[in-house]
Amino acid sequence: QAGSFSSEQNALRLRDKLRQADFVTQVEKARVGGKSHYRVRVGPFLERAEAEKTRKQLLDKFTIKGRVLSYP
Repeated sequence: QAGSFSSEQNALRLRDKLRQADFVTQVEKARVGGKSHYRVRVGPFLERAEAEKTRKQLLDKFTIKGRVLSYP
């Protein structure tokens, strides 16, 4: 997960920025505390090591402190 936003436009901006850098991304809408949040996800990845490598790339390129999460 590269970010979570209460504004859909902010999430879409980050998604587009990451796509321009050739990352596979999507925005997922979630309800948190009764409010909408928009999560910018990168991947999916089959191996955790690949996800960790991409997380490091996001940090190095964009100073984004992403999180590696398991997807249900």
